Amino acid sequence: MLCSAAAAASLVLLATACGTGGDAEEADDKTVRMAVNPWAGYEASAAVLTYLLENELGVTVEQVELDVEPTWQQMAAGKVDVNLENWRRDDLMEIYGDPGAPKVVDGGETGLYGDHGWYVPAYVAEKYPEVMTLDGLAENTDVFSTPETPGDTGRFISSDPLFQSQDPGIINHYELDLEIDYTGSEADQIEAVREAYEKEEPALFYFYAPQWVFEDMDLVEIDMPEYVDMCEVDPDDVACGYPSYDLTKVFNKDFADQGGVAYRFLDRWQWSNDDQNKVAKMIADEGMEPEKAAKAWVDENEDVWKDWIPPKG
Repeated sequence: MLCSAAAAASLVLLATACGTGGDAEEADDKTVRMAVNPWAGYEASAAVLTYLLENELGVTVEQVELDVEPTWQQMAAGKVDVNLENWRRDDLMEIYGDPGAPKVVDGGETGLYGDHGWYVPAYVAEKYPEVMTLDGLAENTDVFSTPETPGDTGRFISSDPLFQSQDPGIINHYELDLEIDYTGSEADQIEAVREAYEKEEPALFYFYAPQWVFEDMDLVEIDMPEYVDMCEVDPDDVACGYPSYDLTKVFNKDFADQGGVAYRFLDRWQWSNDDQNKVAKMIADEGMEPEKAAKAWVDENEDVWKDWIPPKG
């Protein structure tokens, strides 16, 4: 789950372009300003951490809904204290975490493991095994053609066009006759995939973990060449698959340096993909209010979260 790196070089000039603007502000020791990025997993983490901060530690949480790159801008500007889910945005860390004058600092691992790739429903893999490699897919993109795609061009279902992806470069390199359908959001993409799944129609799409939908649908990943460092340096010509890596936290430097109770709690926080998926499913699929979903998880998992509470003093 990444956002476009194309404009990263210009972000220094835009550090206060999103949000309220003005000079950097410091939250007090009993307040934390938490970025909330627009996908269910992140929202699940934010819900649980907000619930615990407010109910166990008496900390006021201000949730700030932002896309990925504006999150970094606002942390650097002192408007946001924490990014809960960094998908290896080394490009943004170079800009805002420059060792010479860092505005943000690495907060360590979240316990979450990020993985992404191309998927089809299991019934597609069984009926059309030839599409399960990129070379085989190149000769059979018509399997995924729809009335909306021209000729034998296949439909490739994506989500937000701002999410950084290797998909256009992979399509170009392997000369795949695919048209990317940007649905606009994670929720819209899931709905498009679910619609095809319920009708047992072919569907090809980019997806990622952690992701609650894997518990709802039987999905199979397309085989791709193993990721090699820097193989995606040319975004228009990508010969490898996606990397997998541990997801990390990022803090505003002043927030971390103050070492308040909210920082110490967030610094200790780690949970698993399975934990996040359970809460995300309650919110995104079952329609629970985030606070109620968070409470349900907290009530059942004290053995997990009790270690996040920092010692007094």
